[in-house]
Amino acid sequence: MKFIPAVCWFIITLVLLTLPGSVFPKQSWLDNLQLDKMVHVGLFSVLVFLFFFPFIKGNITGKKKKQILIWIAIAGLAYGIVMEFIQKYWIPNRSFDVFDILADGVGCFIPVFFSKRWLYQL
Repeated sequence: MKFIPAVCWFIITLVLLTLPGSVFPKQSWLDNLQLDKMVHVGLFSVLVFLFFFPFIKGNITGKKKKQILIWIAIAGLAYGIVMEFIQKYWIPNRSFDVFDILADGVGCFIPVFFSKRWLYQL
């Protein structure tokens, strides 16, 4: 039950990352703002946080929590990389973008950088 929000968010990201390219607008002024990259950062930050959330108040040490969080972040980044290959080879009008992977990685590790309070003060 504790992972239901994380699993739901995972499904939402899966759907969004596998939509055909034809459902997205071709060009807009938002392209100049790199909104797509900000969306990737947000999607993956929330994903990692939600999978880590059940461990925050658990009866484990701060060091062990940090290890779990890092592994969740690594798994999130692996998921982002795999999704780029899926977009390239199986999703119509989508392509592989190394900058999306970088944005996914930033998003995955944002919770790690802001985790001190969760790990030691709760």
